[in-house]
Amino acid sequence: MKEFVEYPINVVAKLTGLTSHLIRAWEKRYRAIEPARTASNRRVYTEESVEKLKLLKLLTSKGYSIGNVAALSISRLREMLGQPEHLHHIPTLEPKNEGDLITRCLKAIEEYDSQKLETELVRSSLQFTVPEMFDKVITPLMHRTGDLWRVGKMRPAHEHLATETVKKFLRGVQSAYAPHSAAPTMVIASPLNQLHDLGAHMITLTAASEGWKTVFLGSNLPAEDIAAAALRVNARAIALSIVYPDDDSHLSSDIQKLGILVPKTIKIIFGGQSVYGYKKEIDGIGGIVANNMSALRNVMHGIRRK
Repeated sequence: MKEFVEYPINVVAKLTGLTSHLIRAWEKRYRAIEPARTASNRRVYTEESVEKLKLLKLLTSKGYSIGNVAALSISRLREMLGQPEHLHHIPTLEPKNEGDLITRCLKAIEEYDSQKLETELVRSSLQFTVPEMFDKVITPLMHRTGDLWRVGKMRPAHEHLATETVKKFLRGVQSAYAPHSAAPTMVIASPLNQLHDLGAHMITLTAASEGWKTVFLGSNLPAEDIAAAALRVNARAIALSIVYPDDDSHLSSDIQKLGILVPKTIKIIFGGQSVYGYKKEIDGIGGIVANNMSALRNVMHGIRRK
């Protein structure tokens, strides 16, 4: 007879790659699963619940609304994926080889196969948490793609396809998060003359995965528009991604302007590979530099504690 196993929520989070916050939100708001309670009133979850959460994560990463799929049966969720046994035996605690995953992603990019690339990214979302996915898959993949473009082994079209597919995937993953109505709000953008917004998408998903409400504004936005949005939504923080160049005098002036337009109660966070080119201006307005997603999470935790 098969042994009946129940898992505490921290183990379920590791098995599914979902945060404990999101599991509770899906449980309470959408009644996706129903945990049992131990004698000490601690939540425990069955293997069936873990499987359903994996299926829901995959479907929401493909763009389905959690509100539309949460109440469906496991068999129906499998049917929607078109592969009935696709997820049942994916143990996320087993050793993971992200090198092979990146190789498969690069092959998909070389073949201009955005669907295959998205499939590989979705698989990575089942194996890794959001921070792990950025550190072990997304960031090295995009760096490797850029390196291959620079040495002439990939065309600009390859890099554009990779970037757009990754952004689409990140938006899908983010749609699974349902922040609490009282959660703080973060406005995210790429500022004036910054045309690349992949970093801003990564910031948006990181904030959502930490329980923040997010307002994504896109790229190349002047200080006036960023400030207006932040004031309108009563934001606790603004996060800006600066990628290239690192010596734009117009952006330097715009950063200073943003510091004037936004009250000190709204924290302004800066990240991206060219952020240190504007360190003087950032320091001058009391801004915060978060040069990776781990640093960003620490900053967000600090803001919420105040």
